[in-house]
Amino acid sequence: MKRRRGGGDWRHGESFGTSLADVLTTALGCVLLLFLVAVLSVRHALTREKSAHGETRQQLVVQQHELTAVELENRRSKEEQSALQSALSVEKETRAGLERALQAAEAEKQGLKQDLIADSKALVDLQTRHDQFRNAVRTAVEQLAPQTARPVDLVVVIDGTGSMKPSLDAARQHLHGLISALRVVSPTTRIGIVVYRDRRESEDLRLQVHPLSDDVVSLKHFLDGIVATSTRVDTDLPEWMLGGVHAAVRSEWRPEATRVITVVSDAGVQDGAIGEAVAEAGVFAAGGGRLFVLSTLPSGYEEGNSVAQNYQDEVLVEHEALAKAGGGVHLTGMDADRLLHEIMEATLRARTEDPLRDLEHLLDPSD
Repeated sequence: MKRRRGGGDWRHGESFGTSLADVLTTALGCVLLLFLVAVLSVRHALTREKSAHGETRQQLVVQQHELTAVELENRRSKEEQSALQSALSVEKETRAGLERALQAAEAEKQGLKQDLIADSKALVDLQTRHDQFRNAVRTAVEQLAPQTARPVDLVVVIDGTGSMKPSLDAARQHLHGLISALRVVSPTTRIGIVVYRDRRESEDLRLQVHPLSDDVVSLKHFLDGIVATSTRVDTDLPEWMLGGVHAAVRSEWRPEATRVITVVSDAGVQDGAIGEAVAEAGVFAAGGGRLFVLSTLPSGYEEGNSVAQNYQDEVLVEHEALAKAGGGVHLTGMDADRLLHEIMEATLRARTEDPLRDLEHLLDPSD
């Protein structure tokens, strides 16, 4: 090998005498090699970049999918939230509806309770009215049936002055018939008689009284002794009606009896005492009695003079006030033929009106 130096080895000479072509070829090879290495390096880098890009793209796709999934999840969550809110709203409305229904049911319950209470009260009222009606019917039957009727006490208060002679004659004539008729409906009827005149007359003439009695003979004897008269002391038209009413109100009435006073007169109340007479009548009515006034026509009435005027303007007004205070009726224009009939009518009316009025009130409470 060492022969290169001394022996002139071709390889040694080549190392120094390499041609330009070989150099160029070698350089080109190197360049190509470098290029190839560079290409491979670039290719490798591109491959890595492509791989990284692919991975990035894959990551982006994944992220896009994840984002889409998140959006879908958000959308679903929103939809669920909206559905939940709708459900809550529906539940709220349903609850409100249930509360309203509960309130309505409670109100209806209260209404039904009130109706039940009202119906119970109405039933009690109906039963009470039934009992009241039955008792009123029983009372009416007892009052109206002669066998069980309340007895009747009747006091006839009559003006005994001269102008009243026809009325006194009628009372005498029909007394027995009056008592008999009243005893048909009340077998124990009693009658009293009070005759009054002017307050200035003597005591035996001013007031004559027969107490309540069922003795027809005694009553007729009393009436037969009555004379329709006045003395000269009677100088005015009004008479002492207050005295007659006072005596009648203080009669010895039976507590269980129907109490009736019938005043018969053609004159006013003397001394302007109508207020006192009305008060007497009011006391009598407050105690359960009834006072009727029968106004007969005075002498001279047909002539249309001052007597008639006084009768219309004063007498009838006073008589009306007296009857009203006594809870009775005022009847005008009485003559002798009607007098006893009206006395009996007044007595029967007083006897029957109370039970019938009670029945009418129960049948129609609005009256």
